Amino acid sequence: MESSQPEDEMKKIIEICLLSCNMNADEFRQFGHATIEFIAEYLENIRDR
Repeated sequence: MESSQPEDEMKKIIEICLLSCNMNADEFRQFGHATIEFIAEYLENIRDR
């Protein structure tokens, strides 16, 4: 199965982040989880702003 263009772009972004931020895979995973949680809480409370 061929990779889609958005998947390829996401892989590039992840690679850049891992290399430029000096994150290992576990640190990147923790950062990703924290980012998603932040966005979810923001969206959940957006009407209160």
